[in-house]
Amino acid sequence: MAPEVEPRTSECGDGTCDADETLETCPADCLAEGGCPEDAALGCTCEDTPEGSLCVPHCETDDDCPSDGRMVLTCGPGGLCMPQGGPPPGQ
Repeated sequence: MAPEVEPRTSECGDGTCDADETLETCPADCLAEGGCPEDAALGCTCEDTPEGSLCVPHCETDDDCPSDGRMVLTCGPGGLCMPQGGPPPGQ
């Protein structure tokens, strides 16, 4: 029988952008290296992504999504920026 694993709880300031944290509620984690891009006009929220929990920019249109220089980001379902043609955050 596998040992029981306790659910992970978020802790603001631990350097990890957890899914229940936002730039407003925990700026230390969203502003950490690799956090919310400076050109994310509508702010960010922490979301689970294929690369782990990351600060994902909010959007209303494609123009709200920042450019990371590596890929084109578009405004996806739920008002979150996502790589063009990729799955939305949280999936």
